Amino acid sequence: MSKHRSIHLRLPIHQHGLCSLFLLITLAFLTTSNINVQARALHTSSLSDLQMITSWEPSDPDRFHPHTGSLLAPLMIPRVSGTVNNTLVQNFILDYFAKLNSSSLAGDIFDLQDSHPDESKRNQMKKRYKSELFQRAEGTPGTGWHVEIDRFTDSTPYGPKTFTNLIFTKNPKAENRLVFAAHYDSKYFPPPLEPGMTLNGGEDTLPFVAATDSAAPCAILLDLAASLDRALDQPGRDDKETTLQIIFFDGEEAFAEWTQKDSLYGSRHLAEKWAQQIVPRTRTATGRNGGSSSNNLDGIELFILLDLLGSESPTVPSYFGATHWAHRHTLSIEQRLWEAKLHGGQFLARRKSGYKRADVNDDEDDLEGDEPMSGFLTENAPWQGIDDDHRPFLERGVPIFHVIPIPFPAAWHQLGDNADIISPEVVEGWANIFRTFTVEYLQLLKPVARRRDEL
Repeated sequence: MSKHRSIHLRLPIHQHGLCSLFLLITLAFLTTSNINVQARALHTSSLSDLQMITSWEPSDPDRFHPHTGSLLAPLMIPRVSGTVNNTLVQNFILDYFAKLNSSSLAGDIFDLQDSHPDESKRNQMKKRYKSELFQRAEGTPGTGWHVEIDRFTDSTPYGPKTFTNLIFTKNPKAENRLVFAAHYDSKYFPPPLEPGMTLNGGEDTLPFVAATDSAAPCAILLDLAASLDRALDQPGRDDKETTLQIIFFDGEEAFAEWTQKDSLYGSRHLAEKWAQQIVPRTRTATGRNGGSSSNNLDGIELFILLDLLGSESPTVPSYFGATHWAHRHTLSIEQRLWEAKLHGGQFLARRKSGYKRADVNDDEDDLEGDEPMSGFLTENAPWQGIDDDHRPFLERGVPIFHVIPIPFPAAWHQLGDNADIISPEVVEGWANIFRTFTVEYLQLLKPVARRRDEL
């Protein structure tokens, strides 16, 4: 058993004993039983919608390559909280969103005049549909991304250290948010002690790049922001509509042993900070308590935490009954992507079989066309909870959809959690799943006739 796999401690279960195990299960029940979330019946995208969603930029299939990928490679360095490398990763993320903002505010992105004379009528119609869908009314440029830098100092086993959470919100005036989150720091691996050596808990770390934990999840979030940037700016969306918010947590990892104080530095700080912020609102997230004013957590309709993703053959169960609908809907997205031959498992099978994407004809069955789906999520129930950055929010009543595999990747918290364990096809598969989930949750491909809490 590993450090993640208990509600409040990341120690092996056999070290707790039966009494502690009973206490942990009881705490889990008490924490989740007070969350009342209305199950959602979400719009499902058509096959042509799925093809369009997965083709939105960035669409370079190499963007998730661990050595050269534009989204993943810059994250593949040791990045312990408080170190120079951690700051480099912060700046990469901030620069990425700054470039998105400069593009968002520039205007339209689809130019029908670029159509080639020999281009098929079908492709021209697709271009026209996308252009009409995302073309902004004259004088209404995109909103860009609102950036919040949550920087603070906290005590660690190696003394005070500075932590920095990065929060990006598409429409900060929106009353409710769909939140995606991951942590960008990496675990501190102290070097072998030598006479006279003093560990500093940071720059002297061994070269642990934490590819699945959580460089790849962060790259997925970058892809999500860029691919849906223009869709979120479409005319007709206003402050009453739920917006997308993306959080990069610092300080998830413990510096020494996983305890209540030595872990989850960033998420504990942000959850407490938002719990104290009073926000006026006309409505609250579905199934949540609230009134004309409430704290800044009450507007979170769903909190989706990604962790330990990017290796082959993940198995992600549903951890919370209150949000099982979200897990079930994501399973349906997987099935539809499989039927459309756009699933990451199929991308991986093609590469292993020597196929290139250009070799696959969309109008013909390819090698895995009729095979049963080999998905990333499972209907199997987990047998215990996992402690992670969601916990400070869960304890305050925020609905959680935790996307983390059981069992963990074989290289978890080992130096082998590096580029060798990453499957770019699997990472892209996850990216396509979360693009589609967000499009369907926020109703980005259909007219907004009713709010989600009226369905």
